[in-house]
Amino acid sequence: MDGVRVKVRFYARLRELIGVEELVLELDDSDFSFLIDKLREVLGRKAEYIFADDLAPRHGLLFSVNDRLIHPSRLKSLELKDRDIVDIMPPPSGG
Repeated sequence: MDGVRVKVRFYARLRELIGVEELVLELDDSDFSFLIDKLREVLGRKAEYIFADDLAPRHGLLFSVNDRLIHPSRLKSLELKDRDIVDIMPPPSGG
């Protein structure tokens, strides 16, 4: 399979912690685990703001692909397509 290019956008406090608004990443495969690996490679220790030690998403983070929210239980089986846009957001707050 050819590589998959995805755009990853970060929002709110997560954007501040990571220090970038978005990344365009080339993945070797469409499996979501390849995105996890690439984010850990590119962000280094800052990836800890997104993933726990077991590579599961941090509690409360929201993920969407092409503006569709993805339930955390579906992330590991998610297949990405070329030019997908992945948004990673902290939970909404305020009141």
